[in-house]
Amino acid sequence: MTASIMYNRPLHNGNWTSTAVWDERDLSRTIRFLTAMLSNRQFRFRTRNYTWTRIEKCRPSNELILGEKSASPNFR
Repeated sequence: MTASIMYNRPLHNGNWTSTAVWDERDLSRTIRFLTAMLSNRQFRFRTRNYTWTRIEKCRPSNELILGEKSASPNFR
């Protein structure tokens, strides 16, 4: 399941944009959920100047490492 929201606001000689994303996956083999969140903001001012921020929070999955092999329940 994924949800996202985006916001854009024009400013005098600039622009402000924001994005927030949330993702959750059911890893049935390990009986746990993998949750990730992302926040991204960009501010353009005086026509050519930018400031940018990105914050991410996620817990890596062992699916890419192990593939089809089973892992112990405590493996991360």
